[in-house]
Order: sequence, then structure tokens, then C-alpha cells
Amino acid sequence: MRLVPFIALFVLPVRAGYGVDHERAPAAERSVTVCIDAGSGPSTFPSRSLASKMFARIGVTIHWRFGVHGCPPQAILLGLTTRTPPTLKPGSLAYSLPYEGRHILVFYDRVVQDHPDLVKSVLAYVLVHEITHLLQAENRHSASGIMKAQWGENDYEDMKRGTLLFTTEDIDLIYRGLAARARPTADAERR
Repeated sequence: MRLVPFIALFVLPVRAGYGVDHERAPAAERSVTVCIDAGSGPSTFPSRSLASKMFARIGVTIHWRFGVHGCPPQAILLGLTTRTPPTLKPGSLAYSLPYEGRHILVFYDRVVQDHPDLVKSVLAYVLVHEITHLLQAENRHSASGIMKAQWGENDYEDMKRGTLLFTTEDIDLIYRGLAARARPTADAERR
């Protein structure tokens, strides 16, 4: 008689998406508003749609608004420039202010110049990368994935396929950051 190996079925709950427990944060804490400066110029619609899908995979909803006036206090303010001075953060496609928690500036002209065949995808990943910095409230990078400090050839190929992903650590930090961002709002509503 042959013994069949016994496989214990003590399986940890499978986390949907990238290993994130979507139930860990209430729905209100899993969304963020991004207000786009109306004077920013180029259309970001296709890239915003891709960025929204990337965040949706980890249970985060992005609410896009045009215009920065009247934005909620916790909203992210996004600007795009088409005339980036060469001396402003050379080699970068964007920057954010993670400790300030509110502002992102995308160097749209550099995205177009450096990646003319991948503008939609690269812009989407740049948006996600910078929004993530603000959500995590940290100026940190991962060894791989969306939050990698410098993307290489393979990363751009993954962008083209839509397979450049968040690391589990990045997702956990996003969730913690979203919860922290929601706290002041919740405290103010209780008063």
C-alpha cells in the first residue's frame, strides 16, 4: 500500500491582488482624491485610467478632479509641466513632496522625449509612483517594481505589458498611509 503524503490545509487567507488584505482598511480609507491643475496642459486621461486600474488591483480608488481650487484638504495636487528646466532634477520624470504629503509635479516633456513610444504607459507608472510616495508619506524606494528608484529596460518592457507591480511591502505602506491620511478627517467629523 502506497502512502499519499498528507497535505495540511492550514492555509492562510489568500489575499486578493498582490497579497493585500483588502478588508484591513475601511473603504473610506482606501480612496484618495487627486486634483489636476487645470493649467497643466496635456491630456492625462488614458494614463489616469491605467493608473486607476493599477491602484484598483490593490483595493485603492483614485478620484480624479480637474482644478485645484476647492480640493479637499487631504487631496493630492498634481501639476504637469511641458517646459521643464534642464537643471530641475536632471534625469527625473517627476517629483513629489512625501513629507509635505500633497504636491506632485510631472515632467511631461521628459516622459515624451525619453519614451515617445510608451508615453501612455510610462506616464501612468510615473503617476502611480509619485502618488504612492505621498500615500506612504516616505521618500523610499523598493528594489523592484513600481517603487524602484530607477527603472531599467526590463521595467519599461513590463510597463508596456502592464506587469510592473507593487511589492507587498509597498502595498502595506500604502494602506498604512491611507489610514493615517483618513484619521484627521475622521477626527474632525467627530467634533
